Amino acid sequence: MAINSVPGVSLEELSDTARAIHAMLMSDPAVRDCAVVVESERDALIRVYLVGTGTRPDRQFGDKIDILIARFNTAIDVQLIAVSNLPLTTQGKIDTPLLSKLPIIDGQTVAACEHQLHELFPNSTISVDITERRLPVSPLHCSDLGIAPLQTSRAENPAGNALLNTIEQSETPGPASGPAIIHS
Repeated sequence: MAINSVPGVSLEELSDTARAIHAMLMSDPAVRDCAVVVESERDALIRVYLVGTGTRPDRQFGDKIDILIARFNTAIDVQLIAVSNLPLTTQGKIDTPLLSKLPIIDGQTVAACEHQLHELFPNSTISVDITERRLPVSPLHCSDLGIAPLQTSRAENPAGNALLNTIEQSETPGPASGPAIIHS
């Protein structure tokens, strides 16, 4: 059993809090999915990975979590992390080791960005809001690559043949959209 550096917070209390947060969020129609992970027993840290529907700002979920935490133990630190989807294992379970490796933009990063912008524009009011933006990537056509369509055999188009071989060698299997998730 780990030694708690946060007095009065047990693993059982962390687990109960995590279950309550998960139940509260999953009952909210603005939440598509979520994973609640006890990240550090020693530091009494719970991370909430939230996939919202986009109908409500993520900070409102943080307010709901704060109210819930006040009923349990205010020494517990909860980080709310908005993600576009939850990585899954090959068995269809949430891949928690991969979740813990996701890059996180925290308050210090936002404050540093705001400070840099304020130095560039000292007479302006600046606020940084983290959002996610996805750009669709349309499939390429042979004409986009500057090669003739494949109505001819590869042997008749050496430049296209070399380019297609390079593309075929660099292709990796993965989902049709979104990031590729490597399972170990």
